[in-house]
Amino acid sequence: MPLTKEKFFNGMNNEEGKSSRIKLSENDKKEIERINKNIDTVPKDIVEKSLDKVFYTLENNHPLNRLIRDEKGVPHAYLACIDDKEKEAYLRYLASDGTMNLSLIEEMRKLLKRAEKLKYKSIAFNGANTILNRFLTSRFGFKKDKSKDIYAGGGKVFPYFIKKLEDTVVSLVDEDIKYLKENAENVLNQIDIEGLKRSLEDAHRKHFDIKIEDLYGTLYTLTEAKDPILSTNYSIPRLHERANQIQRENDKERKVSDYTNALLETFSEEEKKYKEEIKNILRETKPSKYNETLLQFFEDNKIVFDKNVNYNEIYFNSLVHKEPINHGTYIINGEKITLLELVSMDHLKEETEIMKHCIGKSDFYINKIKKGEIQAISLRDSDNIPHYTLEYEKKTKNIKQFKGGNDTSVNSLPGSKKIVIDTFNAFEKSGMEIQKCSENFDYCLYKNTKDKTFNTLENKELTIDYIKKNKDLTFIKGNLTVPQSITKEDLDLVLKTGIDVDLTNVPQKLKDGIKSISGNVTDNSMDILYPLLKNVSGSFWANSATEINLPNLTSIGEFFSANSATEINLPNLTSVSGFLSANSATEINLPNLTSIGGSFWANSATEINLPNLTSVSGFFSANSVTEINLPNLTFIGEFFSANSATEINLPNLTSIGGSFWADSVTKINLLNLKEIKKEFKINLNILKTLNINPACEIETIIDLSDKNNVGLSLEQILQRINK
Repeated sequence: MPLTKEKFFNGMNNEEGKSSRIKLSENDKKEIERINKNIDTVPKDIVEKSLDKVFYTLENNHPLNRLIRDEKGVPHAYLACIDDKEKEAYLRYLASDGTMNLSLIEEMRKLLKRAEKLKYKSIAFNGANTILNRFLTSRFGFKKDKSKDIYAGGGKVFPYFIKKLEDTVVSLVDEDIKYLKENAENVLNQIDIEGLKRSLEDAHRKHFDIKIEDLYGTLYTLTEAKDPILSTNYSIPRLHERANQIQRENDKERKVSDYTNALLETFSEEEKKYKEEIKNILRETKPSKYNETLLQFFEDNKIVFDKNVNYNEIYFNSLVHKEPINHGTYIINGEKITLLELVSMDHLKEETEIMKHCIGKSDFYINKIKKGEIQAISLRDSDNIPHYTLEYEKKTKNIKQFKGGNDTSVNSLPGSKKIVIDTFNAFEKSGMEIQKCSENFDYCLYKNTKDKTFNTLENKELTIDYIKKNKDLTFIKGNLTVPQSITKEDLDLVLKTGIDVDLTNVPQKLKDGIKSISGNVTDNSMDILYPLLKNVSGSFWANSATEINLPNLTSIGEFFSANSATEINLPNLTSVSGFLSANSATEINLPNLTSIGGSFWANSATEINLPNLTSVSGFFSANSVTEINLPNLTFIGEFFSANSATEINLPNLTSIGGSFWADSVTKINLLNLKEIKKEFKINLNILKTLNINPACEIETIIDLSDKNNVGLSLEQILQRINK
């Protein structure tokens, strides 16, 4: 039946009664209204009349709907769909404000991919934007159907376009089983291949996004543990569940061992005989009960202890009484500067207070300092005033950060070249060798391997020939766009230099062999696959990719940024030292990730699985997810934002360094939370359950249901909810 003007502008919703995947806050609606005001291809009166219908359609639970937000959670574009018939989608509304480099062409590509995955037969729309219409017909194969054009009056026509989608449902075939057979021979020999194939095919019918790599990772974990489940009847979900349980047990045992070793540093030799008993106590005790349980144990066994020490934090508090280490005084930028290594909590906090950065308040950095993985070096003048703070990684001999006041990069300060060269030469003289630098510069920095002195090249971009001809230079910082014609030998040389590389043009067959990258890497390919890559010492930038598959990657030394990817597969990733940004991914599954050294941005994700995440040193922003369950998260350094979530479960979270924003939440579990250093923003008309530590210290509580309810106490909030 042809589309009518009424159907186009008034629309239908064939999924009434279902809970919305997108839930719009009042702020969201204001931003969508702002976006609509910029639409110039549709008559203004039609745009204004359709605003409520845009809200309604976005909240209709359609699986292809998308609300694209920036890192702060502000919407900048949307696509809203309905179904004409079962599995025949109609794109009813789409718009963008043109910021964030958002492209409706790119969003349409993602939409088609998602629709194919969900077995949609077709996608159709009536197009008001002639440029977009032209691209969709030439690039994506949309066909016109004039019988369904819409005539809006005044000669305005919205032509109808439709694309038939092929049946591209993923189904496992014998080749997939062969792949598993070859890579997990010792496991699969014990179980029924045909039964496995049937189970996998059934799983695919239920969950289109299942990954063969996930199963292989599960089988590997179970094999390593020699788990008896492999020789019994099983189901795919049960295998995954058991593998995750083993992983959690392994992680807990490592934490118990680290905690015990730190605790024993405060004991006498005689008292160290209690090591195994303490380990058993920690194994059987929840982290929130460590302090109470250990104090009782110390008292029972007459172990000398300080009642003022919180033994829940002994791992970090063992830093308390150490004096800074003096690495010498040198002339830096014409001034006598001393290199002081900060090894106590008192001095780390002092550095943070003066310099206005997070080295002294982030558990992530403090943990690494305690373990000896990094050194915090304060550059201080003769009056003991800090001028700069450096993060130096011992293992890689890397200056990871070089900051002035207010967390400002040294590169943006006057005379930065002189400051950097003098500082790096001072490091070498002090015995702290430098082999690379992660801080960004506008010039190439190198070290002469003969006389160990540093200098700069004016240009930032290097060439392969320059690198090969200057073998007496170690390139500490520089960029290279790797050409398509590069040989494997030259590529291996480049990846070992530690410079920033752009691998977009590198042939896939060469990418298949890369195991490690010493510097920062950029790859602007649409689909990214590095099957053997295990470690990136710097950052990984992939902001053009829609699919990213790094099945063996375990650690990223700095940032991971993939803001166009809708599918991200990082099953073995355990740590990201900087921020992790994936603002287009609809599902985030990082089962082994334990720590994020910066911020976590995932503002389009409707599902987030981070079961082992313990700390986020920066922001945690996930403004499209409706349910958040992070059972092991203990620390968030900055704000927590989840403005679409209706349920939030953070049972072990103890500290939020910024604000807690949850405009739509009905149920919150924060049983062990000790502090929210800024705002606690909730809506008391919506919030029905609040399980929170009554002693939690909160700077400001804001009730969004009443503008006058600012500055309420936690006790008043709890009384209101419990009435």
